[in-house]
Amino acid sequence: MTNIIFFIAFIALLGSTYGNHQLLHSVKLNNGCQMPLVGLGTSGLEGEKAEMLIREAIKQGYRMIDCAFLYGNQEQIGKAINKVIKEGLVQRKDLFIVTKLWNNFHAFERAKQHIMDNLKQLQLDYVDLMLIHWPTSFDGKIGDPNTPPDHLETWKALEWAHKIGKVKSLGLANFNHKQIDHVLSGAKIKPVVLEAEMHPYYQQKKMKDYLKKNGMALIAYSPLANPGN
Repeated sequence: MTNIIFFIAFIALLGSTYGNHQLLHSVKLNNGCQMPLVGLGTSGLEGEKAEMLIREAIKQGYRMIDCAFLYGNQEQIGKAINKVIKEGLVQRKDLFIVTKLWNNFHAFERAKQHIMDNLKQLQLDYVDLMLIHWPTSFDGKIGDPNTPPDHLETWKALEWAHKIGKVKSLGLANFNHKQIDHVLSGAKIKPVVLEAEMHPYYQQKKMKDYLKKNGMALIAYSPLANPGN
């Protein structure tokens, strides 16, 4: 059965049930890494609220935190993560931190710099999973601004980051079958996941079958069919 990871942005849904018990259930990815089955999405979290929610989520048992450059809050999230580690609530190895490359940084050299900028914002030495956020590129090739970079160019930047130990696992978000096929055709390191919208009104049955065939897990966002969760 295809692995589905639901991002729940409402920590109270689990807090009263699980208390301080860690949510231990995880899925083994195609590279051998373990990824928690439940994670906290961070879109829309701002300022002190972001820090407070991250701290409380980890306290309640969350170990997977889903971030992105686009959300504009990675500095606050990184501050909260480092604070709970310093306080001894968790160790870094216990957390599974996800972030994403934004559309302005698909060209190889820009993507490499963007990866390092994400780590700097999060104040981390590495992340557990990095995704290409969307298949759409807002930047052109260097010297040819009207031609968007090939997805494989961006993917090679992720592979570079993996090679130097800055990213443990690589994945995609919001890609369709053909776009994933193209990445698979030239990837030296296979994507471990696709993150995509999925909920009872949009069950992605064909995509789930496709991912199962290719040994990839599916991370579902907006699992309650609400853009805010």
